[in-house]
Amino acid sequence: MTEINHYHIHKLEDMNFHRELDKFDFTALSQPEITVFVAPAGSPIYDDQGIEEIGESMTGHIFLGVKNVNYKMGKFEAISIGLSPAEDWGTANNNLSFNDHLRYKNASTLSITSDTPNFYNDVENLTTIINNYKTGKTAIPNDSLASSLFIQEYVLKQANITGINIPFTPYSAKNQLSSIADSYRTPLIIDLNGDGVQTVADSLGVSFDFAGKGKKAQTGWVHPDDGLLVWDKDNDGVISSGEELFGEDSLLANGTKAKDGFSALAPFDNNLDGLIDKKDNLWSEIKIWQDKNTDGISQANELTAMESIGIKSIELNAKQTNFYDKNGNFHQLMAKVNWDNNKQTDITDVLFHQNNLNNYTSGLQQTLAQIIDAMVSFSPLTHHEFALITSKHYEYNTSVFLVPNNLS
Repeated sequence: MTEINHYHIHKLEDMNFHRELDKFDFTALSQPEITVFVAPAGSPIYDDQGIEEIGESMTGHIFLGVKNVNYKMGKFEAISIGLSPAEDWGTANNNLSFNDHLRYKNASTLSITSDTPNFYNDVENLTTIINNYKTGKTAIPNDSLASSLFIQEYVLKQANITGINIPFTPYSAKNQLSSIADSYRTPLIIDLNGDGVQTVADSLGVSFDFAGKGKKAQTGWVHPDDGLLVWDKDNDGVISSGEELFGEDSLLANGTKAKDGFSALAPFDNNLDGLIDKKDNLWSEIKIWQDKNTDGISQANELTAMESIGIKSIELNAKQTNFYDKNGNFHQLMAKVNWDNNKQTDITDVLFHQNNLNNYTSGLQQTLAQIIDAMVSFSPLTHHEFALITSKHYEYNTSVFLVPNNLS
């Protein structure tokens, strides 16, 4: 049988506190929580009450859960949502269900918590959205029945929750489960040699100032055989921050940040033909940064014009890919690059895994260790204590917003 793992991540600003749990009871009373469940192929399937084993999963299954106080019903609630694979149940279509935490009770889990009012708001929104599907108040889009992943992404987007990066396959999700809600930063990478977009792990030690605040973070990075798409916005010959990459740190004309690399690149398509090429005004200013020595610092000989390297155009019709590479970086979206010799390679929106803990002082590390120890000894809350905690967010008049990739 596949090993069952239970992970917990607590989000606090840009810090992630991780721990592995000996056991996990999704229905137990606790603070507000979002949980990602993964049951790999071969996992046992139980009846609706989670008592009798009735088979095993043929394909594996990923589903989502949330626990919170349901104020409309006046009670604590733990509810899950998933499209159970048709192969598991002998049906023609995938099956929308709200008790997969009972039917796939041997699933591995990642539980996500935070003490911020924004997180409480998002948990409440997610609870409402799932209950609306359960009661039939909201209809499930027909195209969602084609993919068991779609409903997870769909409800997370409805709740305006970012930072939970779920791959398409249960196998990949199981392998990366502990880091699915970690911090990531996204640029666009072009495959320069035709072997696919390659990356290096954050453990290699590359650091870069994505936020442009003078503080570098240790990060996953582009492989030296491939290149970052960049725009030297201030024309100083140096790529110094995430605002000069194409990703979530790119500032759009309306003053907001882009949601991903392709949405950051799209405004450069002046003639709206779906391509970035020489017909667009800023074509000559877009460059490739091939970080040949993998140091996270751009040198003049590493920046090359698009035409000089032989690139004719970049397509903007990105498709979702959702997979983690061997270095723990998440490949989210992909489109094609057209070259002068008529070959095509990939351009991929890659989310680089961030190694946050390496940025902390020894004193802060000690404080974090004490917090984690306290979390390990955490005892279940009473109904009264839980109600007090979950009512905190009513003290704040805030719109629903999570810091990108931080769930906080």
